[in-house]
Amino acid sequence: MNKIFFYKYLTASLTDKNLNTSISLEEYIDLVVENPQKSIRNVFQIFFDMIKNFVGEGYNIYPETSRNQIFTIYNFSKLLVESMDRPFFMDRILANNFIRLIEDLKLGYNQNKIYIFEGPSGSGKSIFINNLLKQFEEYCNSDEGIRYEIVWKLKPKFINKLQEDIDSFEELSHITTKEVEDINLLNSIPDDNLEVYCPNHCNPLLIIPKVHRRAFFDDLLKNLEFKWKLFTEKEYEWIFTEEVCSICFSIYQALLSKEIEPKKIFDMVYCRPFKITRRLSQGISVYNSGDKPSKESVINNPMIQAQLDRILKNSNLVNYKNSKYANTNNGIFVLMDIKSHNVNRFIELHNVISEGANRIENIEEKVNSLFWATINPEDKNCIENIPSFSDRIQYIKIPFILDYNTEIEVYKNTFGFSMINNFYPHILHSFAKIIISTRMNKNTKALLELIEDPKKYSLICDENLLLLKMEIYSGFIPSWFIEEDRKSFTTKHLQKILLEYENEGQNGISGRDSIKIFSDFYSLFSKNNSLIDMNMLTEFFVNIRKDLSQNIQSSFLDGIIRMYEYTILNEFNASSCYINQEHIKRDILNYIFSISYSPDTIEKSIFTNERISITEEYLTDMEYRLFGYEISEFERKQFRTETLKKYTSKTLTYEMNIKGLNISDTQLYNELYQRYTNNIMNDTLFYTNLYDIDFINALEAYGSNNFLKFDKSFRKQINSLINNLCSKFNYTEEGAKNISCYVLKKKLYIKYSSFNKIYYCNN
Repeated sequence: MNKIFFYKYLTASLTDKNLNTSISLEEYIDLVVENPQKSIRNVFQIFFDMIKNFVGEGYNIYPETSRNQIFTIYNFSKLLVESMDRPFFMDRILANNFIRLIEDLKLGYNQNKIYIFEGPSGSGKSIFINNLLKQFEEYCNSDEGIRYEIVWKLKPKFINKLQEDIDSFEELSHITTKEVEDINLLNSIPDDNLEVYCPNHCNPLLIIPKVHRRAFFDDLLKNLEFKWKLFTEKEYEWIFTEEVCSICFSIYQALLSKEIEPKKIFDMVYCRPFKITRRLSQGISVYNSGDKPSKESVINNPMIQAQLDRILKNSNLVNYKNSKYANTNNGIFVLMDIKSHNVNRFIELHNVISEGANRIENIEEKVNSLFWATINPEDKNCIENIPSFSDRIQYIKIPFILDYNTEIEVYKNTFGFSMINNFYPHILHSFAKIIISTRMNKNTKALLELIEDPKKYSLICDENLLLLKMEIYSGFIPSWFIEEDRKSFTTKHLQKILLEYENEGQNGISGRDSIKIFSDFYSLFSKNNSLIDMNMLTEFFVNIRKDLSQNIQSSFLDGIIRMYEYTILNEFNASSCYINQEHIKRDILNYIFSISYSPDTIEKSIFTNERISITEEYLTDMEYRLFGYEISEFERKQFRTETLKKYTSKTLTYEMNIKGLNISDTQLYNELYQRYTNNIMNDTLFYTNLYDIDFINALEAYGSNNFLKFDKSFRKQINSLINNLCSKFNYTEEGAKNISCYVLKKKLYIKYSSFNKIYYCNN
């Protein structure tokens, strides 16, 4: 590439064509008419749009219930992880809380507040804020997030109306001293327009006097749907109540005093893109606790002030001065850690936030910004002694990670995604759960109110039910949650669990320490040729890192082992089921179709094209296949009613019609499939062959030449078992073999049979 071509390429690449492009007010109003929803946005609406642009819509995995506070899945990867130097991984509950916060902000609720993100050191709150600010800056400077601000292009000689006097000057024989001064003043005013930028970043529409705005928009907007929203919804209330800043207002009034008609004044109003630049504190201002206060509380521009005075011939008409808050009007103002110098900055915000204004000498400056701060729990005493500010503060907890899936994402990001290949399935999850247990309160009062007898989970859970709470914190109701408890799990119980979440994640192993501990564990055991298994995990926490015992209870480690064994037992069971799966699928699809019809009818299934004689006996027989004969008639009919409700409210209307899923990919189908196979596997005859010593010997010989010496039926079953474990649950062949031997030699079916009876009867 030659030098000339390189410089041309570089210049073209780095030039922002829209950086200083301004348009007339009339051209801007054309944009408003073309896309009013995009053009009429304040900082709260633009911030909401930015979040939705990156996150998209959430997916509620339990739409048939009202328990959507933590069960809606939002993908924050594009917003906080991708392209970030220091990614922030969002817990499920935190994600849902944050989305509700920005929805309230957009709708105009709780805007006169400062939002304080509270969390212990190492929880990542500063990373969270910085990543949000980075995306906000990029979004607002893009075509999708563009907003405009006022820039005045004043015409000096037109304003003073002296051009005619100059033309006729030569005809005058006598000139007064005052006329000479006027002529000298005129000659000192440049012919070019004087550009005066609004330091408060005022929305151009606010230049229209408030009294005329409703009539203006009523006549302007043709989009009746948006016009209705604009005139009736609280989120657009600001467009009718706010005014331009004191500088723009003063210029407008000064021009009116010159007897210039409003149309000519509006011709001098131009609009330029509101460029967000954190480094220059334009649109985003971030103050660290160690940043010393500026000696100058008022920002002046003597050059612009002098030119305004000369044009208007009066130094009192416009005071071109502003404060630091003007820079972030319609932007974001952040105090990073409320301590040291930021305590005084926080106190100064009281009037700014409560009144939406700041006084600069004799001028009132309007401020409409999004105010954020971060704080460590130990620093809260710095602000708790300001009772008048308490109703202006809203805390958002940023705890240590309490979602084990999120904790694993941190490990993947730190050590590389490929490191998961060095673990047996569920070992990484077990490690994350052990770490998270140190951050949780051992008293699970909310769950104990829900579950009258927690001992019924003693075979698969820890004694404090922390493993159950972790599943809920991760946004799932576990499959092993017994049906009677699942039905009792109301919104009231969920709210109590969420209140406990607010007080957890403040202590225990921090995020930084967690990475260090995992590094020690991973580097120690990944050197071996074998995959990291449960024995290595327990060896690490019980014998190698005994110093962690003060944070990790031995009873919880026992619970982790029991949960692991129960999980692999169910995977083994599912993979051992080598009966005709197509037959099961056909039975389930026909049952789902049939429950929509009254008994004693014959209908053709839309799923299998089979003609089905739908009778009470047919439906009852299928329900026995799903539950076994121990289910009562009342429970059976209740299940049928609930299944029909799920099918019509979620499966058919949402998953199939909206998401476009095949019936066999829906949640209802998978639940029924699991019930069907579980009920089959609950039959003790199913295990008679598998626990035969010859079968175990054949399994141990898998992969060697000796394997061919065993019975052909054994080899067929073992091949099916290994293939299913690999394809369904991501085991390697060696891992599938070892797990299967572990299940059979430990006789886990016998060990967990008492819970299986409870579970299968309810599920």
